[in-house]
Amino acid sequence: MAEYQKPQTPRDLGPSATCALGAAYDTALQSHPSELLRYSLARHLMNAAFAGEMDPDRLRNRASAFVTNWGKPTPRAA
Repeated sequence: MAEYQKPQTPRDLGPSATCALGAAYDTALQSHPSELLRYSLARHLMNAAFAGEMDPDRLRNRASAFVTNWGKPTPRAA
């Protein structure tokens, strides 16, 4: 999964980005009650949006992948 850096200056994402973020978030979490997962997914999606990702389908796919991989161990570099 790509890592995103926080932008230097805050910016308004606008209504279409906010709508896309909400839809991706809600779709991915329909059956997951974990508060930690909800918080982590929100941060993940916001980082992607602030890095420039605004496509609703890509945000939804990113959210689904994040939830699917939640709790799985991450490979470590040797």
